[in-house]
Amino acid sequence: MLVAPHRHLLFFAPLALLLACKDEGGVDGPQALSFSGTGSCATGQVSSASFDDALTLEGWVRANPNPLYRQHVLLAWPGAFALFQDPDGTLFFTNGEDGDAGVSGFGDWMDGTLHHVAAQWSDGQSALYLDGERLGTNVLATYGDAPENTVHIGCWPDRDMVHDGIIDEVRVSGVARYEAAGFDPPTAPFTQDADTFLLFHMDEGEGDVTVDAVVGLELSLKKVEWVPFTLSAGVGTAAEGE
Repeated sequence: MLVAPHRHLLFFAPLALLLACKDEGGVDGPQALSFSGTGSCATGQVSSASFDDALTLEGWVRANPNPLYRQHVLLAWPGAFALFQDPDGTLFFTNGEDGDAGVSGFGDWMDGTLHHVAAQWSDGQSALYLDGERLGTNVLATYGDAPENTVHIGCWPDRDMVHDGIIDEVRVSGVARYEAAGFDPPTAPFTQDADTFLLFHMDEGEGDVTVDAVVGLELSLKKVEWVPFTLSAGVGTAAEGE
């Protein structure tokens, strides 16, 4: 069970198969994951989620404007929450067993350039942000209490949602990290603190897993490629390579 952020995240047995350390050799320089649409996914298993007071979900995306794919998804934890975009530019932050409650707002990330996307919930209010600009809010008393065992980045198989483009630096926190009205998006890789549930830097650069920096949760990669990538160029750029 995923409890307070300074406590523990429990995995399904066998534990040894789900914990791993980053390769100390590996690839030099920052990396990211490149998803190619249908069949492309990063998936891992956890037990359940419990967010007592607050939640922030955020990541960096560079989505290709590909009309073949109906929806682009950053992260989906079915029964808990999901963050994705429809082809008309509407972003959704949903929660609960059916994934039909939450907040939406217009702010297209599918333009082939780099964007910071975030959603957060605290004090019964949810909010959705693109590049620090608040797109929408909604009253939301609590989160779903029936999350599934599987977390997805770049896909949501049950909803036939995929991602075509790059995803980097995904973080889930048990605190509202940003000012409610809006904020300046970060310009560097996320850091881990006592309020961090999950943090994927995606810098391994090789292999078929990416590993969470907090508790070692592995996401298995399917039809996903490693690419050199840096955030230093900032919002609205291609931001690829050094």
